[in-house]
Parts: sequence; C-alpha cells; structure tokens
Amino acid sequence: MTKIDFYILAPDSKRDSLELCCILTEKAFNQNIFVVIQARDNEQAYALDEQLWQFKAESFIAHQVLDENTTAKPTLPCPVTINPYHTLPQSFFTPGREELLINLTDNRPEQYSHFQRLVEIVDKEDKSKQAARQRYRFYKDCGYPLNTFSVS
Repeated sequence: MTKIDFYILAPDSKRDSLELCCILTEKAFNQNIFVVIQARDNEQAYALDEQLWQFKAESFIAHQVLDENTTAKPTLPCPVTINPYHTLPQSFFTPGREELLINLTDNRPEQYSHFQRLVEIVDKEDKSKQAARQRYRFYKDCGYPLNTFSVS
C-alpha cells in the first residue's frame, strides 16, 4: 500500500514548493530511489528543471522533463522524471523498483497507487491548502497510511 506524506509549507516559511521538491528529490536520488515529479503544467515542469540544475553547486541530480519525445520512448533510464501530463506510460513502472511520486499539483495524481510512496507538497496559498485537505480526506477514507510534516 502506498505510504503518503504531506509536507505543508508554513506561512512564514522561507522555502517555496519547488525548493522543497528539490530537497526531497535530492534525498531520494541519493538513496537510489526512482522519482517522478507531477508538475502542474509545462511551465512549472521547466521551472523545476532549471531549479534542479542550479540547486546545489556540489551535487548533480540526473533528470528529464517528459515531452512528446520522451513519452514516445518511456524506457529511458533516468532516475528523476518531471511529468507535466496527467498520466505516465505503463512502461515507466518497474516491479520491485523503489519509486516515489512527488505531487506539486492541487489534484490527486491518477497513478499514485503505483508508487511505494507519495509526497504531497502543500503550498502556502489557501487554495492549495483546501485542495490538500480534500486529498487527505480521500486518502484517509481509503485507509492509506498518512503522515504530515510542517516545513518552516
């Protein structure tokens, strides 16, 4: 069963959702965990792409942004994939591989149950918090194990 963690950015947090995503992605990457980041749209996907390149001078996080070319060849062995689409090709899932989905959207990701772990990053905006509450209720009603973390 998918383990689900909510990371809630505190109103006074100096971090934003993309920076927190980079921190969590680096941690998973260093543990050899395959990461898919569900971006809101292409604009956010490419902003995150840029931020991952500049995240830390002393580290490198190999990653790709899905586009028409990579969705046509979904077996690329990249450890971090940024997905601006609603679904992933089925061939992205490998049995036995440690997989993490990080959700940056206000919607429940369609294929979240294919992952061992789902991280929901909740932005400071009220709209994001309200949407997160609905997702939390849904996951709780379905019996998923839930954790929440406040990020300042």
